[in-house]
Amino acid sequence: MPPHRKRQFSTCPFCIKVRQEMRRLSLPIEKRDAQHDSAHREQLLLGSGATKVPCLQITEANGQIRWLQDSAAIAAYLRERFAVPLA
Repeated sequence: MPPHRKRQFSTCPFCIKVRQEMRRLSLPIEKRDAQHDSAHREQLLLGSGATKVPCLQITEANGQIRWLQDSAAIAAYLRERFAVPLA
């Protein structure tokens, strides 16, 4: 699995929604606190162009990085990419 990193605020309800989906899918995605860690907030701003959370940093197999914002879009991406299909 290519590395994924989620920027978040711990008490943000939209971040909580994404963390719940990550737990449901048992995904080992690195979480980075963009609220209390200025380096992570700066990386978020430089990478995505905003400090909006939640934000998923996706590193593709070819090394290309893309940023996905919006809790619904992130949850849908995680389900589509990592959910085990029903037999």
